[in-house]
Amino acid sequence: MTPTPCIYRIDASYRIVAVGGSWAEFALANGGDNLLPDDVLGRPLWEFVTDDNTRHLYRMLIDRVVHTRVAVSIPFRCDSPDKRRFMQMSIAPHATALCEFTSRMVRVETRPPQVLLADQERPRMGTIRICSWCKSVEVAASRWEEIEEAARQMEFFAAASLPFVTHTICPKCNERITGQLNEPLPPTAPEPDPRPID
Repeated sequence: MTPTPCIYRIDASYRIVAVGGSWAEFALANGGDNLLPDDVLGRPLWEFVTDDNTRHLYRMLIDRVVHTRVAVSIPFRCDSPDKRRFMQMSIAPHATALCEFTSRMVRVETRPPQVLLADQERPRMGTIRICSWCKSVEVAASRWEEIEEAARQMEFFAAASLPFVTHTICPKCNERITGQLNEPLPPTAPEPDPRPID
């Protein structure tokens, strides 16, 4: 587990203008050789957030931060095939950028490698949706399960092929996060941090 948070900032055009903290270390440790700082700087955030529902939610979060000058903090998962990684993302106003995203590891749970995420050799056919925030899998219309239970119900281990994975937001996470956006603001907002990313 990396104690140093991953940090990035975006400008008013939603382009990534700075990255820091453990960004490069985390990318290299998780197969993101094409996501090193030089690869992402100057690119729109929306190249990395492709689902329309998730984009809409990000825009709502960013708009709230920009207009209120108050940070928001959202729990999410960033799993690997053999680990559940529970994280906390804050979006905060910043003096030299539109806003700053900081993602910190809260805890890690080891698990058996999940074939849907780990098996790169088996052919892929069809698609399956995974929530970007809680990593649950849509096993049927409006029914979402943890990936271990989804693998059991959908018999991934015995299948000749696996589905491609697409990301979205499940109804439970959508309700949780939009509900947070409707919470009352604190009485005063802290000043944005002008320091450069380390």
